[in-house]
Amino acid sequence: EVHKADGKVLPVKAIQNLTGHSIAPYKIHAGKSLPSVSTGSRERMRAGELWAVETFGSVGGIGYVQHRGKCSHFMRPSGSQPGYSQR
Repeated sequence: EVHKADGKVLPVKAIQNLTGHSIAPYKIHAGKSLPSVSTGSRERMRAGELWAVETFGSVGGIGYVQHRGKCSHFMRPSGSQPGYSQR
């Protein structure tokens, strides 16, 4: 929860469709996902794996990301041509 200066307390919702992920050499998003909410997945971390544990929260949002409006995050997919980026 977030405590504002005016005394108001706002609940923080986990963003359901943004996750942490496994990391491999030269591949930041290596294929396995680590959700912040229960999904029923049986995916497990294994000894020796490297993970980005990322939690995403929203105050007053809807709890998931929608693709609309301007985009602020871009990536270069593994194996793509130099200069290519994906929204």
